[in-house]
Amino acid sequence: MGRGQFASVNMAKHVKTGDTLAVKIINTSRMDPAKIQREIDNQRGLRHPNIIQLMEVIESDGKVFVFMERGTGGDLFELIIARNRLQDKEARCYFRQIVDAVGFCHRNCVCHRDLKPENIFLDSNMNIKLGDFGLSSKFEWGIPLTESVGSPNYAAPELLQRACSYQGPEVDVWAAGCVLYAMITGTLPFDADRTDALFKLIKSGTYRMPGYVSAEAKDVISKMLVIDREARASMAEIRSHCWLKEEVKILVPNKQEVNESVDHTHSNHSTLLAKMLLAMAEGTHPVSHKIRSCRSFGHVTAKRRASQSSTFGLARAACSMESVVTMPAC
Repeated sequence: MGRGQFASVNMAKHVKTGDTLAVKIINTSRMDPAKIQREIDNQRGLRHPNIIQLMEVIESDGKVFVFMERGTGGDLFELIIARNRLQDKEARCYFRQIVDAVGFCHRNCVCHRDLKPENIFLDSNMNIKLGDFGLSSKFEWGIPLTESVGSPNYAAPELLQRACSYQGPEVDVWAAGCVLYAMITGTLPFDADRTDALFKLIKSGTYRMPGYVSAEAKDVISKMLVIDREARASMAEIRSHCWLKEEVKILVPNKQEVNESVDHTHSNHSTLLAKMLLAMAEGTHPVSHKIRSCRSFGHVTAKRRASQSSTFGLARAACSMESVVTMPAC
């Protein structure tokens, strides 16, 4: 289903129920164990209908297998590309769920730190499922975070400072503003061929808003893409905005109740399952060929990125802030 620098994501099928899950296979020799544990702890504690649920974690032979809900409806990036851009009512419906999910994270003292369409999935009913908590962090009010992480196009200005310091939720608000802009326009508010030029645009806080965007949606975005983080709206304030409070006819069912708690204890089949998945990760299991034949979203060539940008104005993020933080701040 996907492959990154430190992990791959495969699909697994429960033999008894027929349900499919996503399995993230992490190589512990390539990634800090503390970061792996942080991702697991942060996501495990979040039980919300618009957040990907973590089901089970198994460690075996230098690999960690994380079983999660699978976004069977694809992701928000694919939806935007397919539609070119979303209509106001549809964007409002999806964004309301995104705000609910991120707001729930913030109320539980977790900031996501990598909000982007690629990390926002859709279930079979086309409801939002926030996922990929690999860069998430717990936070305490009054104690700043100092890691500059995330995806460059969605990075808040405070993340670009040489000695960055931020509370946590405010960087999610900025990134969510970029996501909403992308949903409504099919483009990014801040984009450039060079990273230094991109950072300069972000720090300026200036972006163009197409005339077809509704006044209410413009107002929401303007309250999120604010350079001064102290003046930036919170997720709770955004949720109470008239644009999101206005009733819309939802085209797909919207889950209202939080998913029931899942038993995280290992079953008697955990060892066998771990061995099977280890074989899959190494390419020796009979089903590994089928899994590996699924198209990968983890690596996007520069040529393909340029093609996507020129055609749609929106391309999958190909690098994280961790890969660019050593560059001089402009």
